[in-house]
Amino acid sequence: MSEQQHPSETPERARDGQHDPLWLPRGSVRALIALGVIGVWALLETGAVGAQASDAVRSIAIAIAAGYGLLRARDGKTGGAE
Repeated sequence: MSEQQHPSETPERARDGQHDPLWLPRGSVRALIALGVIGVWALLETGAVGAQASDAVRSIAIAIAAGYGLLRARDGKTGGAE
């Protein structure tokens, strides 16, 4: 018999079912986006860039951070599968 792997047994499929840690590409991209948005919001809040944060900027930063949190929570429930 040949040693062909069934498609569901390939290493790629096995990894798909695992929780994706924060340092893997999909998770790290989300983390970098969230950290960048929070960083910009913090700079605006402290006045470090010479401009005050508007309510819209705060709302956007909070929405993106909350969305990131929801994605991480969903990944935890689904094991990283999208």
